[in-house]
Amino acid sequence: MAEKKTVVITGGTGGIGKAMIKKMAERGHNIVTSYLEEGEKQQAEAMLEEVKGHPGCDGIAVQADVPSYEDLERLVGKAMEKYGSIDVMVNNAGIFMEAVEFHEVEISQLEKTLDINLLGVLLGTRAVLPHIMEKEKGCIANTASIAGLQSTPGFPDSSASKAGVIGYTRSISGEYAAKNIRATAIPPGSQ
Repeated sequence: MAEKKTVVITGGTGGIGKAMIKKMAERGHNIVTSYLEEGEKQQAEAMLEEVKGHPGCDGIAVQADVPSYEDLERLVGKAMEKYGSIDVMVNNAGIFMEAVEFHEVEISQLEKTLDINLLGVLLGTRAVLPHIMEKEKGCIANTASIAGLQSTPGFPDSSASKAGVIGYTRSISGEYAAKNIRATAIPPGSQ
C-alpha cells in the first residue's frame, strides 16, 4: 500500500472533484474537501461516508468559497487540525458559464469567472504553501482546461482564467522545485 497522504480538494461536489475523491479514497488517503453552499453540505458528507469504506480512508467536508482567502485558510486549518499535515492541495473548484461573444459578455460574468477559476487557485496555493514548505515536501495540482490551451469561441472568460492557471502553475513549479514541492496543471477537455 502506498504511503498515506492528506489531500485537500476544493470543489469536491462537482464531477471532476468527485472522481478525484474516489481515486484518493481507493488509495486510502485522508480527504478534506470543500463545498460552496449549505445545500451541498449533505452531498459532500454523503460522498465522504461512501468512500470511507475503503481501507484507511478518512475525510471531512468544509464550507469554503474559493475567492475568499479567509475561507481557504479555514479549509487548510481544518485539514491541519484533523490530520496534522497536508501532502497534496488540489485547486479544483471552478465554473464554466454560458457561451457569449466577448463584446456582449457581462462584466459581472468576467469578474466571477476570474475570481473563482484563477484567483481561487492562487489563494488556495497561498493558504497551503506555508504548511507544505514546513514539511519540505508536497504537491499542488491545479485544474485548468483545454480552453486555456486552444481557441474556445464563446468562452473568453473561461479561456483567460484557465490560461492564467496554466501560466501561474508553470511559475510556481519553477519557483518551488528546489523546496521539493511539485506543481502541475491538469487541462481536461469536454466529453
